[in-house]
Amino acid sequence: MAAMDAKELDRRRPVWRALSQVFLDTETRWFFPRIAQVLAESGYTREELDAIWRYEVAPECLGNLFQTAGEWDSIRMDEAALILHAERKPGILVRGLRRVPLLVVSGQYQQLLQLREALLRRSPELRPQLVAAWSAFALIYIEAEPRRGVGRVRNGGGIPGTGLTREQCEATFAQDFRPVYARLLLRDERRAEEERARRVSDFIARAFA
Repeated sequence: MAAMDAKELDRRRPVWRALSQVFLDTETRWFFPRIAQVLAESGYTREELDAIWRYEVAPECLGNLFQTAGEWDSIRMDEAALILHAERKPGILVRGLRRVPLLVVSGQYQQLLQLREALLRRSPELRPQLVAAWSAFALIYIEAEPRRGVGRVRNGGGIPGTGLTREQCEATFAQDFRPVYARLLLRDERRAEEERARRVSDFIARAFA
C-alpha cells in the first residue's frame, strides 16, 4: 500500500474519528446519522471504507468495548499506529483474528453504510437536512424516557429548523430511517418497535401542528 501523504491524512482523520464513536462504551446509535454523513462526504468507496473500518479503526478501538469501564466520550487513538495499519496490508492470520471480535459491532457498521447510501442518493444540499432530521428521530426512537436534551426534541424541537416539509420527514422516516434503526434494536427492544415508530410519527405531527 502507498505511503499516506498529508492530503490523504487530512481526508482520513474525520473518518477515523467518526468510526471510533461506534466503539464507545455508551449509547452510540444517536450518533449514527452524523457518522454516516462523514462517510458520505469522505468520497471513499464502500471497499475503501470496509478496509478503514476493519484494519485501521477496529484494531485501535475494539478493546474499548471489552474494558470494565471503557471510554464513553471519545477514544484517543494512536495516529502513528493508524497510519501504519493503513500502509501495511494485513496478513491472512491478522485478518482472521480480527474478524471474530469485530462481529460484535459489524451489524452496526452495515447499518451505517445503509444510511450513507441513502445520503448518497440525495443531493449534497439535502443531506444535512436529512441528517438533522434523522438525529432528532434517533433520540425519540431509541429513548423511551426523556433524558438530557431529549425533552426539547420530544416536543417537536429541531424538525422545523431542518427545512424539510412534513411529507419529506414522513417519507425519510419510513424509507430511510426506520428500516435501518429497526435492525439496530437490541433483542429485548424489538418487541416495542411499533411503539417506537409511533413516537416518531407523533413527534413529526407535533412539529408541524
